[in-house]
Amino acid sequence: MTIQAVLFDLDNTLTHRDQSVQAFSHHLLKSFASQLDQQNATEDALKTLDIIRRIDNGGYPKKEYLTHPSIAASVAHALIQELNWEVPPSLATLTEFWFEQFGLSAVAMPGADNLLEQLKQRDYKLAVISNGGHATRLKILEGLGFRHYFDAVFSSE
Repeated sequence: MTIQAVLFDLDNTLTHRDQSVQAFSHHLLKSFASQLDQQNATEDALKTLDIIRRIDNGGYPKKEYLTHPSIAASVAHALIQELNWEVPPSLATLTEFWFEQFGLSAVAMPGADNLLEQLKQRDYKLAVISNGGHATRLKILEGLGFRHYFDAVFSSE
């Protein structure tokens, strides 16, 4: 039997989840800087990273930290409650920001691009099978610049 296809997960396989969380955190703070109290910028940067790590838990949230149906809304709620806002955004605004931007902040594992390129050159069929929302999986692949490598993407949604 010859191998014809290779299946991948995303988090901590193709994507470095913690580095992605750090990149997203930085992007979020930069995007909402005008609404935050700049005198507390360092404190808010540390809090933001802590909030996302606590609730996201590497993509496997603990039920006791989910205040809303999704990681995104739960993180948004905590950010609104715990950061030093001058003008807090709405829950919907921060939740949508997560869905639109988290995947685009994805950071690839070292060597992932090279591996995928080599596998495609050898004509393997490649697929992603991952937990979570399908749109989020596609957004992560877009953020990584990896979508063109994959013949199929399957998610638990």
